[in-house]
Amino acid sequence: MHEFPVTGPLSADIRVSSGRVDVTAQPGLTTATVSVEPLDGSDASKEAAEQTVVELHGTNLLVKTPEHKGWLRMRHPRLAVTVRIPADSALDLRTASADATCAGAYRQVQVDSASADVFVENVTGVFGVKTASGDIKATYVGGDAKITSASGDVTVATIDGSGAVHTASGDVELGTVGGDLGVSTASGDVNVRTLRNGTAKVNSASGDIAVGVIPGVGVWMELSSMSGRARSDLQPSGAPANGQPDVALHLRSMSGDIVVARAA
Repeated sequence: MHEFPVTGPLSADIRVSSGRVDVTAQPGLTTATVSVEPLDGSDASKEAAEQTVVELHGTNLLVKTPEHKGWLRMRHPRLAVTVRIPADSALDLRTASADATCAGAYRQVQVDSASADVFVENVTGVFGVKTASGDIKATYVGGDAKITSASGDVTVATIDGSGAVHTASGDVELGTVGGDLGVSTASGDVNVRTLRNGTAKVNSASGDIAVGVIPGVGVWMELSSMSGRARSDLQPSGAPANGQPDVALHLRSMSGDIVVARAA
């Protein structure tokens, strides 16, 4: 166990190849801790745990496990990395196949992953993700969210800022979005439960698109589906008082269905 006295939020740089990562951002924490343990009894995992770099310089925390050495190695080391840092810290997480759970509130989070599943609870600022095939889940993003995935699903309950999500074959499930939204997917479905404001541009090749808009706002719509069905359940109304709609929807799908409705 590594322990460091701290007086406030940190900038944590965590790099783990394979295994499991658990990070908690805890209010009122005065001691940051890092635990690195082998997940199995292999010599490779034990050696990797001993060689993991754990350093704190000022407010910069580095946790770096050894990288895999070549394709000929039969068993990759698998580590359990547990980190406790103060709330409102910044997190830069890089993982190949180590699944990660990040509990608590962070001021910003950047995730780079190959095939890991990642859960982040609360980001008050910017949330950025690049992943190949892992699923991404987040509960709350107070700033902007930019997520790029090849085949993983993306689920975010709340984005107060703008959102940009690009995926090849993963589904996109968004709860509430407060600003502009851009989503593109090749074969995944897109479901936006509540859009509060701004312009939403959603494109899908073969997936279905569903968007809910909060009651009481003006909506401008452009819906296009080549072989699917496009439907709006919104009631027609007059022009907005200021001449501009609160929400503009540009929704396009090649073969999927499109539905627009008022959010519950």
